[in-house]
Amino acid sequence: MAVARSVDALEDLAAASGPVVACPTDIGTDASIGAIAEALPGTVRAVVNSAAAPMGGTITDVAPEALTGAVEVKVNGTLRLVRAVDERLTTDSRIIAIGG
Repeated sequence: MAVARSVDALEDLAAASGPVVACPTDIGTDASIGAIAEALPGTVRAVVNSAAAPMGGTITDVAPEALTGAVEVKVNGTLRLVRAVDERLTTDSRIIAIGG
């Protein structure tokens, strides 16, 4: 399964890697929890979270709203993803969070 805001990105991924269960949703919103949970095809053995919220500049240049948005996607998005898959995890499942 792949989750992304962009349907085009999901289609490109499926074309490049073979069958992928696509879930177009924004991990930066609470609605993503239900969307991901409903799209899951079965047991989840591994979760890799690499959500991005690009912003540039120095700490003194970045607007507070941009930081809030980044936290919403990178930190809260990770929590949302774990909540969405929680009931499908097994004792052997792994969660990998890539931050940046």
